Amino acid sequence: MLRPQRRWIGLLGVTLTIAFTGTGCSAILARHRINAAVDALNSAQSADAEKKAPYEYTLAALYLEKAREEEAYARFGEALDLSDIAAQYAEQAQSVANGHAKPGTFKPKP
Repeated sequence: MLRPQRRWIGLLGVTLTIAFTGTGCSAILARHRINAAVDALNSAQSADAEKKAPYEYTLAALYLEKAREEEAYARFGEALDLSDIAAQYAEQAQSVANGHAKPGTFKPKP
C-alpha cells in the first residue's frame, strides 16, 4: 500500500522541480537581457547619443527602466520583451549618433 503514496510523492517532486526550474531560467534570462540593454545604452551614451539622438536614447532609457520594474515584480516575460526593445533603441541611438542612420525612422522588431 505504500506504492501509491510513493508515486504521488514522486509526481509532486517532479512537478515542483519543473515549476521552480522554469521560473529560475526566466529570471536569469531576463537579468541577462537587461544587462545587455544596459551595455547597449552605455555604448550609445559614449557615442554622445543623448545629444545627437535624443529620441532613440530616451526611448531606450525608458524601456530599460520599465524592464527593470517588470523584473522587480517577477514579470519576466514582459521584462524580456522590454529589455529587447531597449537594446534595439540603444543600438539605433548609437547608429544615429555615429551618423550611420537617420534619426526618428526606427521601429523596433516585435
